[in-house]
Amino acid sequence: MDVLAADGYDFSHVVQLLTRNISVFALTTRETHLIPKSTCRSIMNDVYGLFSVFFQQLSQCIVNRLEENGFDIGRDSCLKHMLLDDSFIDSLWSNVHSDANLKRFCREKLGFIEPEAVLFGINETSGKPECYQYVSVCKTVQHYVQHEDVWCSMNRVRCKAENILYDYTDGTAFQQHTFFAMHPDALRIHLYVDDLELCTVIHWAVLKRSTPSLQYITK
Repeated sequence: MDVLAADGYDFSHVVQLLTRNISVFALTTRETHLIPKSTCRSIMNDVYGLFSVFFQQLSQCIVNRLEENGFDIGRDSCLKHMLLDDSFIDSLWSNVHSDANLKRFCREKLGFIEPEAVLFGINETSGKPECYQYVSVCKTVQHYVQHEDVWCSMNRVRCKAENILYDYTDGTAFQQHTFFAMHPDALRIHLYVDDLELCTVIHWAVLKRSTPSLQYITK
């Protein structure tokens, strides 16, 4: 895109910045509001239409003003490309034209870590491989600690006070652990399980005189 560089001003940087922001907008719109890809695509198409109309009208106003003041826009290839070339607008939306393009952008620019299919067996009936999706913990942590605020938080001076528990390192489980005694600055990963059950359950409590018991009827 050399045509966008003129007199030391590289407009391609502006194009890259706008392209990135549009891509991030599409991603956050879909993920923050948990909407289907088809709905997100429809929203992005509408935004593209509004953006295109606005830019076309603004560009035409600028061209008209330049011509009224005696400036021939054809003399400046960079300015002509920015204001009159429709491909400039289309290039801004290149990452959101398809899910594959958006995923590539996330992988190349945002450090997206794709899940890996792990084979754990073969289905005896169908003969098809049985797999599960795994997102690398090591790669995720490596990417996460590259954020400046996270790195600063990890290296902050922790508060210490007698008989007050500020965090995990104040507990005996940490202080008496052999590994952490040798590596006090080791990164600790806290894991938990959050179970979610989606069903309709009707609870009937039946108390027997001899031995109290609780029975559940599920439908």
